[in-house]
Amino acid sequence: MFVRRHITLSGLVLITLIAFSFAATSHAQGTMQGPNDPATVVSTAGPFVKPWTSPGNASALDGVDATATATAPLQQTDFLDATDFGFSVIGGRVIRRVEVTVVGRANALITTIRAQLLKGGVPVGNVMSAFYPNSVADGTITFNDQDDVPFSDPLVLWGTTWTPAEINAANFGVRLDFESLSGVPATFEVDSVQVAVYSFPVLPTAEVWGLLVTTVALMTVGMVVLYRHRHKALFA
Repeated sequence: MFVRRHITLSGLVLITLIAFSFAATSHAQGTMQGPNDPATVVSTAGPFVKPWTSPGNASALDGVDATATATAPLQQTDFLDATDFGFSVIGGRVIRRVEVTVVGRANALITTIRAQLLKGGVPVGNVMSAFYPNSVADGTITFNDQDDVPFSDPLVLWGTTWTPAEINAANFGVRLDFESLSGVPATFEVDSVQVAVYSFPVLPTAEVWGLLVTTVALMTVGMVVLYRHRHKALFA
């Protein structure tokens, strides 16, 4: 009878641990939306007045490109602003990653692309940069900032914080600009700008502590029963 009781309690502790782990894991599972295309892509004036031709062509991956030309070294194009990505992240979720993917190419050897997110239509946070593809066929550049810790407050992504409402807004987006580092004119082509967003639900603090306290209590009972079983003579 005592051994059967011991096994039952130990099994209960094990089941509780598994349940706690499953509950935490299920709450920690992320959801991805996207990659989504922008509904709007416009050319916004930059310091060198190098506007984009047909900027709306960068709103879909279809082989039809937006183009701009930098005519001197260290010259930047105007900004290419892509917004209205149509996200519908559920309120209360924590934004864990924002990923921007650009497909295109340049006809000069050394060129760069910079990306900065738009919050409320205004550029905010960090600017990320990379070399832009110089090839006959289009290449792909991906920028992302992420965090995989499931139980914490919203973290700083791209140098700022994000809420679902800000991501869902029509004026959320990404600003791109391109620069030639070579001594020849550089024509930039952009076929597509896409954004994907990863979010996690928040496990309520009361629920976390409830699961933890239950687990610790059952583990304690199991250890006491095991101790009594191994030292039966002391309790005879």
